[in-house]
Amino acid sequence: ENPSWNFSSVVDILADEIYTGTYIYSRVDKSLVNGTKEKNRYLPKEDWGRIQHNHEAIISQDVFDKVQELKANKSFKGKNTDYQWYKHSPLQGFLYCPECGHLLSCQKSTKKRISKPDKIYRYFRCRYCKNDGVKIIGTNADKVEPLVLDTIKAKVDLSAEIRKCEEQQVNYEELIGNLEAKKLTFYEKYKLGKITRLDFLEEKKKLDMDIEELKHNQKKLPAEQENVQEENLTRELMEKYIKSIIVRGNEILKIEWK
Repeated sequence: ENPSWNFSSVVDILADEIYTGTYIYSRVDKSLVNGTKEKNRYLPKEDWGRIQHNHEAIISQDVFDKVQELKANKSFKGKNTDYQWYKHSPLQGFLYCPECGHLLSCQKSTKKRISKPDKIYRYFRCRYCKNDGVKIIGTNADKVEPLVLDTIKAKVDLSAEIRKCEEQQVNYEELIGNLEAKKLTFYEKYKLGKITRLDFLEEKKKLDMDIEELKHNQKKLPAEQENVQEENLTRELMEKYIKSIIVRGNEILKIEWK
């Protein structure tokens, strides 16, 4: 009798025409081709069948149309699917509520300070428990991130990964050096008249492309080394080792590993 509406539910309602009291049908093309049914093909929205005023509406048609106009505007970001919503913390998308099992949302706030840098606060909270009136303890990202990093270090032999990255770095340097030497050899042959200018340019182009590809791959290695060496938790580490974490306040209750 007293339903709780969370942000996600409201966004879903504002995106579905059925909540305007309209019955939607024929969303999928189920026609037969050569006497057989092919894989269903979703039709454009303008081709859907509609019966107006079929049931009681939750939102008016005017409000629904206005929302669609706002969504078409580039300034409307939608439902966390078209921008990097996880920039507040590498823990975003991994922390779950111990009470209801829902994903915790991260809230970031800034406190202005005179003659000092602004103070940034990052807390994880369960919006579902909040809507249901359940008292919950917020999770401080600045306190939990180091705990998760220490747990990963204790679980995984990161030193082995560092050695692997260093070995790969040496291999790349050697490969690039060999190609540079090969390019110099072709240049010397050209200067001595042993090959034509066209032949030299063709070989140089091939070698330059190979060198650029190696350098591109080489640039990825420092980032990988940072992930295993740095003192701050990164999203790359989370995505590589962690499936989910259940927390209560700043306490880690359970970690599901990949």
